[in-house]
Amino acid sequence: METIYSFSTDDVVYLKNLYTGSICEIDEELFKKLSLKEFPYLISEIDKQVPFIHSKRIVEGDELSLYIVTTMSCNLTCSYCFENDKDRKPSLSSEYDGKKIVNFILDELNFKKYKSLDICFTGGEPLYNFQFIRNLCETLDEKLAIPISYTLITNGTIFTNKIMSFLDCHNFAIQVSFDGDEHYHNLERCNRLGKGTYHRIINNLSVMLEKYKNLSIQARVNISKRNYISIQKLFLDLKKYTEFENFNLYFDFVAVPNDSILYIDSETKKKICLDLLLFLSKENIPYYHDLKIGGYCMFKNQDSLTIHANGNLYKCYSLVGNENYQLGSIGQVTNELTGLGSMCPYKDCAYYEFCYGGCPFNTFVNNGKMERDCQFDYLEWFHKIVFLDELGLLTKEDVEGTI
Repeated sequence: METIYSFSTDDVVYLKNLYTGSICEIDEELFKKLSLKEFPYLISEIDKQVPFIHSKRIVEGDELSLYIVTTMSCNLTCSYCFENDKDRKPSLSSEYDGKKIVNFILDELNFKKYKSLDICFTGGEPLYNFQFIRNLCETLDEKLAIPISYTLITNGTIFTNKIMSFLDCHNFAIQVSFDGDEHYHNLERCNRLGKGTYHRIINNLSVMLEKYKNLSIQARVNISKRNYISIQKLFLDLKKYTEFENFNLYFDFVAVPNDSILYIDSETKKKICLDLLLFLSKENIPYYHDLKIGGYCMFKNQDSLTIHANGNLYKCYSLVGNENYQLGSIGQVTNELTGLGSMCPYKDCAYYEFCYGGCPFNTFVNNGKMERDCQFDYLEWFHKIVFLDELGLLTKEDVEGTI
């Protein structure tokens, strides 16, 4: 199902296909004459002429997607990390665990005939076990003929030229996170000696973007009640990097319990988003705005799972170490991966394919259960103001009444 936004002004109607990002303008009189039967044809023609961001519809069975927690060790002490109450000792062995993971992957690929493989290395701080990453990538590249994509979720503090060169050679996508400007980031993301990490990450970003062109780098900006007043200053610090084609920015709110000092309610989220979008537009700072909440995530997807640093398997990366959600371990499970599927029964919802029931971890942090987390109002509001922003028509006065 397609979701189409329309906006009328000065005898012109702007149309946007939310699922492809295509935008066009047509005469208002023509728009009024269009019948319901003609409308889908028009949208199809728009998408052919104005291709933009094409969404990935569910095609289960095409790609095997794995998150691999290389180690639980980390050099930072983030207050809201979901691993804070977990055992930090486990770490995968390059020789023993690496062989088991390779065999597991080969068995899955042989069983279901996947066309591609996607691997995301995470932690802890995954680069604390760089040798494991290196050995696994080299082994898989040698043994597999299908396309392999690699991603690294890192705190960005322990890069070396050797590590960056290897990641560049293997076309890694890299995600690093910021928690506000220098002051607030260093309050949240300090090392175990209490020292801030902001400038180290900034310096590493500069080196990677200027020297290693095969890397794709995404900066995730974490917003909380503590740091939201500093986010605009952070974006100004990162603005220079948006000149690089292989760099993009996006922001999101931290997943914390409702009683956390970091929690932001939905109405405040809207106000923060509006102020941020107006600021980004004014400063001409591009941002990634294809907002999905949950989407067809690992917990729902039957072709995806997480391999913990101790060899155990989970259907959600955020649940590692929680015995209630452990599936088994490498070598002790059948070939048939399982997934819950969509958690939303409302398939005619305009935002069905943007959330499939939302992120169940958002409910887990409050009640310990992975349940549907419908955020229809926020999705609808956010995408509408993004549409206005794309048209250059976003103003605080026009939108404030919708919050």
